[in-house]
Amino acid sequence: ILTLKEEHFPQKEPFSKEERLALEKEVLGLYVTGHPLEKYEEILKKRVTLFSNMVDSYQDLKDAGIRDGQQVSVGGLIAELKSMMTKKGQMMCFLTIEDLYGKIEVVVFPRTYDEYRNQLKQDQPVVIKGKINYNEEAKTSVIASQIYPIGQPPQTMPSLQVKETAAPYKTTTTNQSRKKL
Repeated sequence: ILTLKEEHFPQKEPFSKEERLALEKEVLGLYVTGHPLEKYEEILKKRVTLFSNMVDSYQDLKDAGIRDGQQVSVGGLIAELKSMMTKKGQMMCFLTIEDLYGKIEVVVFPRTYDEYRNQLKQDQPVVIKGKINYNEEAKTSVIASQIYPIGQPPQTMPSLQVKETAAPYKTTTTNQSRKKL
């Protein structure tokens, strides 16, 4: 019987945290030892007015005082990006933004897509400002009007001057449903 000794294994440096998280997501479909957004948690708390755990139900949104068409900001990683061409031949896309609690759907119409297409990359951490779109029957989504890197303040980009109404975070959900993924 052949026994393997430690000296026969190649000496390798351990994976960096970013590499380890990327491999976890690729192999398991979820993050186990952390989340790439953890380093942005404080920025997200200051800049984001709508988290994914708030869009779980129509009632939660109503209880939080968020109305259909209200200006909100969401932040997270671009988990999915589906580009398509409209009937008029213009590009637009649908995004799935993953924050620390779950996922939010975002629609990027042609004008916004043209202006911010350079920000739209898989796994890119972004903050998106736009209007919430929901009703009792349909899925909740955000119609994007501005997109910028999560670490870059919006005031440094002149085209990002949208008035936003802060929604108080009041929900009937328990702390159990707000656990990080």
